[in-house]
Amino acid sequence: MFRHLEAEQKLIGILIQYPAVFVETADRLRAEDFSDQVYRITYDELRDMYLEKPRVEISELVERVERKTDGPAFAVLHKALEEGVSAASTDWALERVIDASRRRYLDRQMQGMLDKLRRAEDVRPLFAELMTVAVEGRSVSGAVYDGEMSASRIVERQERRRKAGDTVEGYRTGWGTLDFHLGGLVPKRMTILSGPSGHGKTSVVVNWLTRICVLNGVPGLFASLEMGVDDIEDRILSILSGEVLAVVKEGKMTTRIYEALEHYKAGALQVSDNYPRDIHDVAFMAERYARTHGVKILVVDYVGELVRDLIKAREERDERFARWTKILRDLSKRLDIHVVLVAQVNYEGMLAESKKMAHIADAYLHFERGKDGKHRLECRKNRFGPTGYRYEIAYDRQTQRMREVGILESEKKEA
Repeated sequence: MFRHLEAEQKLIGILIQYPAVFVETADRLRAEDFSDQVYRITYDELRDMYLEKPRVEISELVERVERKTDGPAFAVLHKALEEGVSAASTDWALERVIDASRRRYLDRQMQGMLDKLRRAEDVRPLFAELMTVAVEGRSVSGAVYDGEMSASRIVERQERRRKAGDTVEGYRTGWGTLDFHLGGLVPKRMTILSGPSGHGKTSVVVNWLTRICVLNGVPGLFASLEMGVDDIEDRILSILSGEVLAVVKEGKMTTRIYEALEHYKAGALQVSDNYPRDIHDVAFMAERYARTHGVKILVVDYVGELVRDLIKAREERDERFARWTKILRDLSKRLDIHVVLVAQVNYEGMLAESKKMAHIADAYLHFERGKDGKHRLECRKNRFGPTGYRYEIAYDRQTQRMREVGILESEKKEA
């Protein structure tokens, strides 16, 4: 009764094939939601293995599960894997597993209520109990703060702000007016940076990460889908040393380059050569390095290079990129990190991947070089501050160094 073993089988198979799908299921699904004992234990084991490696070895999983069950699990898990590989989406399986779990929960609770109803002399207390059952059945999560708790939080927050001495609570990019307007790159938020190809948007995030992660020691992770690690390291070295990028690429080791290397070694930036293939690879990297290395900033450059998500093969492109953006924004909140997505624009100046991405992000910045040769960063959206400002950015392409000159135009524009 209220069992959906086909859905449980497919969902376990998807998780074996794509461990990073836990990013989409972790906040909604518990091991107790599975009706089958083998699947409950498997879900727990998969969750434990999730941070250890990007792919699950079926033999290791079988061994772990069989240690906690009475019978063999090899045939069960191999069948689940076959079903998961052929599944078009996690949605169908996830929704049915959760629905069946809720039905079982309500059935147990209502049977208990019926027993109490038959014995009760006064039924009024049962109405409050019914409300409790309804609320718990919705699986509402998150804290609710009363006045006393909020007052305590406010005092602590104000004390942090007083000690900091300014209103920039996030990580400083080094661009003063932008940091003031955004509050810095604040944890639990997402920024989208767009721009035409070749105008310098990758150099923008490299400059930010050089200051935040290398010079100020904030752990960060750079995952570039456009450039190799060598190119990123060369740019950082040029920025730190002030040497022309061409000199760095010639292999010369000047005094300034040696000094820059010492700064780089002492910093906290990690550059990935993993070249993530899909959103789940990106999510896996973010989860793993946030938990094991304390990463506070994730930059994905650029999201348009991700391949089609195999577990949602029939999804429209616009919806797919919007969903990917939401996955990473949710991840930023859960891991307490700031996520920066670098994206292209089309000939109309709109986000090439999906215009819905900008609605999901907390801030949307656009960088380009104008016809007058000046480089501009436009704030097209800022959920927590002023929108519409354009900042003039001095960009030395020879050394890759950038700095904010000031506000180019203060009139607000349509976001």
